[in-house]
Amino acid sequence: NADLEFEVEIMGACSPVEKTVIKESESTVTAKEGDYVRLSLVVKGEDGEVLDDHFKERPLEIVFSQHTGEAEPNGSWKAGNVLKKAVKTMTLGETSSFRVKDQVLDKFGNKPFWGTGVVCLEISLLMVSKEDDINKDGGVVKHMTVPGTGYEIPTDGAKVTFRFKVFPL
Repeated sequence: NADLEFEVEIMGACSPVEKTVIKESESTVTAKEGDYVRLSLVVKGEDGEVLDDHFKERPLEIVFSQHTGEAEPNGSWKAGNVLKKAVKTMTLGETSSFRVKDQVLDKFGNKPFWGTGVVCLEISLLMVSKEDDINKDGGVVKHMTVPGTGYEIPTDGAKVTFRFKVFPL
């Protein structure tokens, strides 16, 4: 005989999303409005069957300002909104499962992403950064994950060396 105890956080009164922490984090970094986040995602049915693991090995990127984090008036969720609502409750490095009782639709609100039943979103928050549009035209966007140290602002004509990573889309 064993007693199991779970801590569950109800994240919405109209369209409940229940959170269960799988792996805690010691970080205090949380995503805020305007942040850019990278996360891994596995979607499971209520029975635990994996419905979608595309974003487990290919992290999903979300710009918070593009999503409301709120359910639609009919109680359904657009995928980006439910992910924003979930990630807002997490800290960097945390892995949690979110049980979504209402239908999760594509970004246009047209069709269900993962069927019409209850789904569990297992999310690992991999990165939280600030987004800065360098030319203010959407062409070059900088994501600062950790502010630099030991550097000076170069003057016109100075030669600088930099390192960058390119992530597949």
